[in-house]
Amino acid sequence: MTIVEAMRCGLPVVSTDCPHEPGEIIRHGVDGCPVPRDGTLGVADALPALIRDDGRRAEMGRAARAGAAGRAAPPPPGPADWRDRATVLAATAGILARAAVRRGRREPGRVG
Repeated sequence: MTIVEAMRCGLPVVSTDCPHEPGEIIRHGVDGCPVPRDGTLGVADALPALIRDDGRRAEMGRAARAGAAGRAAPPPPGPADWRDRATVLAATAGILARAAVRRGRREPGRVG
């Protein structure tokens, strides 16, 4: 469902193909990039390619939104859901920030 939610927001999706078959939702090169489950290099190639190409990213985002329009909508989150999500996001951001400091990667947007 997260893939469809992202697509509804007009985002092209990069996802590993897992037993729940994201490959059946994502159309390669049209609205996203499914990569094999053991394809960490596929993810590492797909993300920077989309980040660097504004036009392709926008085109794929429009296709993602159009493709997701016909899929079942998830129920709207209630106030408790938003608080839970914010808590998880804040915790994740903290973990990532601490990891970046440990690795000496303090420059915003630096990869590698």
